[in-house]
Amino acid sequence: MQKLVGMQLDESKSATKHLSLFTGTLSQLQDSGMAPFDDELRGIFLLMTLPNSWETLVVALSSNPNLTFDGVMGSILNEQIRRKTSGEGSS
Repeated sequence: MQKLVGMQLDESKSATKHLSLFTGTLSQLQDSGMAPFDDELRGIFLLMTLPNSWETLVVALSSNPNLTFDGVMGSILNEQIRRKTSGEGSS
């Protein structure tokens, strides 16, 4: 659990790798016997792994009453593409 909570997106690497590491860590926790997190909580944990430079996205998604894990993942991937296209960030 500590590994999940302490995870942080490294902006010098791709968000895709971060998402893969995050979902792998979730799977390891469940395989170890921990009860699965509901969809919204997984989305909230994922948002908590984003750095301060992603705050606008975090705030926008956090205010969504229908927050889903897949929605957060899709938004992160879209934001990575937007940043790469506009020259922001390294990933």
